Amino acid sequence: RTDVSVTQLLIGTVFGQVSDGDYSNLILIVGKLVYLFLFHLLFGTYISGHFTYMPAYYFARISHRCVWFGKQCISLFFFLLWYALLFLGSGFWGCCMTSSEKPDQETWHCFFILLAVCVSLLMLTTLVVNLGIIFGKTGVGFLGCWVGIIILEIIAKGSLRNPWISF
Repeated sequence: RTDVSVTQLLIGTVFGQVSDGDYSNLILIVGKLVYLFLFHLLFGTYISGHFTYMPAYYFARISHRCVWFGKQCISLFFFLLWYALLFLGSGFWGCCMTSSEKPDQETWHCFFILLAVCVSLLMLTTLVVNLGIIFGKTGVGFLGCWVGIIILEIIAKGSLRNPWISF
């Protein structure tokens, strides 16, 4: 057991610790996003699969394509909500077993904020992957999304050293 609070352990488990070190730990930070990569492998073609396999036959029978897309996004949202709950719940349980402190109200607030962030990140990136596959190819969707994620990680690390961006 450790004396670190459950909240600090949970944040470190989900996102990693971004420090003011060199860029060598960027791989470790991106490695914390394995849950995102796994979800992209599982549901990266959830919507775009309809566009690649017999699209003329399928979409000729749908009168309101925008409503269909909205329903697909809602069903994808429920899948990723369960996925995020499973991911964060297992991390929360592990952090509670590791920490000597008990979860308090701040820990639960942190849990729900992390849940909202994970759900938003999963939804946004999975839609980017699906739209990249629809308008390009499978490699374009996955590669474009992950290059964007890595660029955002580099910007986040760079903002730690930038005196104009202070938190």
